[in-house]
Amino acid sequence: MDRFSEQIIVRTADKKSFVLKCLIAAGLLLVLAALSLLLYASQLSLTPFCLAAGAGALWLAVWLAKGLNVEYEYIVTNDDFDVDKIMGQRKRKRLISIDLKAIDEFAPYVDNTELRSDVTVLADDGTGYDMWYLFADTESNGKIAIIFNPDERTRRNIVAGLSSPVRLKTDAKLSENEEAEEAVTEE
Repeated sequence: MDRFSEQIIVRTADKKSFVLKCLIAAGLLLVLAALSLLLYASQLSLTPFCLAAGAGALWLAVWLAKGLNVEYEYIVTNDDFDVDKIMGQRKRKRLISIDLKAIDEFAPYVDNTELRSDVTVLADDGTGYDMWYLFADTESNGKIAIIFNPDERTRRNIVAGLSSPVRLKTDAKLSENEEAEEAVTEE
C-alpha cells in the first residue's frame, strides 16, 4: 500500500518580517509624498506620470510585502520525505529530499535538544509548539537535522517508512508523547 501525505505550514510573522513590512510601507509613503510634491510643483501637468508612478509604487510595495510570507510543505511519498519552502505563494524551493530509511532519529523537539548535525533545516511554523526533529545521514550533506511541525498523519507516514530499529524507538517516543498529552487534557 502506498503512503502519501502533504501538509502545508504557514510560518508566523517574526520581528524581522514585521520590520521589513514597516519599511516597505514607509518607503511607499515617501514615494507617494514625493509624487504629490512633484504634481503640485508642476501644477498638474505631470498628472498621468504621477498617477502611473504611484500605482506602480503601490503594486511594488504589495508584491514585496507578500513575498515576505513563508510557507513550508512536507511531502511524504512512500519512503521519500521532501520539504519545500514557498515564498509569497509564488516561488517554491526544495529545501531537502531524503530517504526515510536514512533517518537515524525522529522525536519531539524541545528547546534543549542537542542538534548533532552538519546541516540544520528549520521548517517550522515559528510558534515553538508541537515541533519535531529528525536526524538523517546523507551522502551529499552529511548529518542533517530537520526541525518541523508534522501533523499526526505526516508523523505516521514518516514512522511507517523508517528502518525497523528506528521505528521501534520512535513508536515508544510517540506513545510517551500521546500519554503526556492525555494527562495534560485530563487535568
